[in-house]
Amino acid sequence: MFRKVLAVISAAVVMFTCGIVTAAAESNSLFEYEVNGGEVTITKYIGSGKTTLYIPPKIDNMKVTAIGEYAFDHNEELQTVVIPTSVSNVGEGAFYNCTGLKSLYVPGSIKETPTKFCYNCFYLETVVLSSGLTALGNASFVHCRKLTQIKLPDTLKTIGGGAFLECNLSSIELPDGLEEIGSWGLCSDGDLKSVTIPASVKTLEKYAVGYDDTGNVKDDFTINCYTGTEAHRYAVAYGINYELLDSDGIKSGDVNGDGNIDMKDITDLQRYVNGWKVAIVPTGADVDVSGEINMKDITTLQKLINSK
Repeated sequence: MFRKVLAVISAAVVMFTCGIVTAAAESNSLFEYEVNGGEVTITKYIGSGKTTLYIPPKIDNMKVTAIGEYAFDHNEELQTVVIPTSVSNVGEGAFYNCTGLKSLYVPGSIKETPTKFCYNCFYLETVVLSSGLTALGNASFVHCRKLTQIKLPDTLKTIGGGAFLECNLSSIELPDGLEEIGSWGLCSDGDLKSVTIPASVKTLEKYAVGYDDTGNVKDDFTINCYTGTEAHRYAVAYGINYELLDSDGIKSGDVNGDGNIDMKDITDLQRYVNGWKVAIVPTGADVDVSGEINMKDITTLQKLINSK
C-alpha cells in the first residue's frame, strides 16, 4: 500500500508542450516530473512529512528512468531513500544538501553517480552501491562527515576527483579492476591510515590519496601496493609511505622488481642513491644486505652482474 501511495500524483494538471509532458502537482503530490518518449524524469521532490521514500519505478503507468538535476536538493526531512532499478540516469546534485539523509540505496542500473551527487549530506551514514556502477562522479560525497565506511562494487572503474573529500572514512577497500583515482579522490578527514591500491589502477592524479585537505602528505599514511605499478611510482614520486605487497619474492639485485637482474637495475639504483625519485624494491636494492642502500650496493651489484 505504501508503494502505491508513493506512485500516485493526485489531481495533476497535464500540459503538453514541445513533446514533453509536465505534471503540475498540487500540495499532496510527491513529485514534479517530465515525460519524454513515454519515460519519466523526476524533476523535483515536493513531498513533505516523510522520512523514508521508495522512489516508484512507475508514475501514471510510465517508467521512471531518470532523476533530474537537484531534484531533492535542500530536503531536510528524508532520512532513507531507495532508488529503483528502473532509474539509469541521475542529474548533477540530485541529493545536494539533503541534511537529513542518513541512508541511500543506489541500484546497479545507474552506471555513474553525477557530480555533487550527495554534496553536503552531513548525516549520511550508509550508502549501498550496487554491482553495475562503474564510476563515482567528481565530488560525489563531499562533506558527508558521518560516512566512515563504504563498500565499493566490483564493477567500479573510476573514482572521480574529490569523491570523498572531507568525509571521515576509517577504511575503504578498492576493488580489483579499478583503473583511475582523480585528485583528492580518496583524501578524507577520518582515521584512514592506509589503503591497498590494486595493480589494475593505471591513473593516479596528484593528491589522489595520502594527503590531508591542506595539500600536505600525511606522515601516518601508508599505500599498500605492488612492485612497479602506478601506485608504487606515485608513492615514490610524492614521498608517501608505502609497503610492497610482493617484495618477499624479490631477489637481491632485482632493484626494480621486474624479475631480471641487469644494467637497468644498476641505472635505477644509481639514480636512487643520487637522490632521484625512483620506484625501487628495498629488499632487491639492498644488495649487500647491510640494512642501508648506498654506493656499496651499486658496487656489489656491478660485481654480481659482471660475474654472470
